[in-house]
Amino acid sequence: MVAARYTMRVRTRPWASTLKFYKDLEEQNEGFGPLCRLVEHIASQPYAALLFSTTSMHALLVAQHAEIEWGHDVLRVERDPNVGGMRFTYQEDAFVEPTTWHCAEENVTETFEGFLRRSRWVSGLSLRSDQPVKAQLAGAVYPKGG
Repeated sequence: MVAARYTMRVRTRPWASTLKFYKDLEEQNEGFGPLCRLVEHIASQPYAALLFSTTSMHALLVAQHAEIEWGHDVLRVERDPNVGGMRFTYQEDAFVEPTTWHCAEENVTETFEGFLRRSRWVSGLSLRSDQPVKAQLAGAVYPKGG
């Protein structure tokens, strides 16, 4: 007998709605500025139509499907007050330990696009190639195009 796997599905929201959420948060606490700028950037890119967003408390969740299967193929981006800067957590599958890396607040956009390049969530033609990518993934700094 095979055990049934319960999956929680979460509907995403339009990028404009996610941006309004972070603008409202930033008005109350300027520490949410990096997330606000990231969402503003994503919403303005050609690849925005290929990605979907929602929030979990104050964290940004990004996925490739309009309905997110909790714990499966989802990127979480949030402020990390413990170490400073931004924390990225990619949950590939519910039964696989997530991959987590950090970056400075000013590098959040480049780090996000570095993830898009490496994960191949969008084609390389949809990404800007003029931005250097520096972030910490699995304890190592990865260079642009690497």
